[in-house]
Formats: sequence, C-alpha cells, structure tokens
Amino acid sequence: MYALDDLTYDEIREFRYAVERQALVLAVRNADAKGKKELAKYVDGILNGETEEIRTESDRLLHSCLVRMSGNRLVIANYLALNRCINRFIHDVRKKILDQSREEYEEFQLVHKNLAEAVINGDLEMGKEALDQHFVFITKDINT
Repeated sequence: MYALDDLTYDEIREFRYAVERQALVLAVRNADAKGKKELAKYVDGILNGETEEIRTESDRLLHSCLVRMSGNRLVIANYLALNRCINRFIHDVRKKILDQSREEYEEFQLVHKNLAEAVINGDLEMGKEALDQHFVFITKDINT
C-alpha cells in the first residue's frame, strides 16, 4: 500500500502520533482481557528483556497491540501498511535514546509501562499523558 521507503522520521512520527492517539481512545474503550494480558506481556519484555533486541521487539509489539485493540480496521490497516518503516524508526529511536543517556532510556521504558497500565485500567487521561510523553521523547531524541 505504501511504497515510501524514503519517508522522513518526522513524517513517520507524525503519522504514528495521529494513529496511536486515536487507537488509544478506542483501545481504552474496547480493551478485553486478552488484549490487556498481551500489553502486560510486552511491558514485561520492554522492562525485563535480556537484550536490547528483545526490548525493541517488545516495544514494537506493544504499539502494534495497542493499535489492534482499537478494533478499527482502517486504523489497523494503515498502521500495518507502514510497519517496515515504523519498525526501523522504533529501532533507531531506542538506540539513540540509549546511546545518549541511560537515565532517559529508563524513563522512556517507564512511559511504555504507564501507557499500557492506562489501557489496562481504562484510564484515558493517563494514557493520553503517557502517549504525549512518549512522543516528546522520540521527537527530542531523533532530531538531536
């Protein structure tokens, strides 16, 4: 659907924010036990994965799960259409944050935990705050 390998990080980030913001609203409303369990599993992988590769994959899967939990086929299809670009973006951003500051990296990890907990607990405001914090991190660290 999208043959756009030369997308800029800003374009990918802006797309992700728009899609994930709406996905969050829908996921909080539509969250079921299976989705909540998946989110918790991915948070565990982000926080406790033995390698950065495992933590990165868990990060990718957490965001993908959040989008799937929206239940909106158009939101899901558009997100998945750019999956290759998004995956590369996630890898690059995580590496840059880790290389710059271990403290910021740990804070970035906790933002994912807060995002998942918000969906699990049905707290949309907490979710919006966590998602906004997430995008502040990735905006700051990819552009420096």
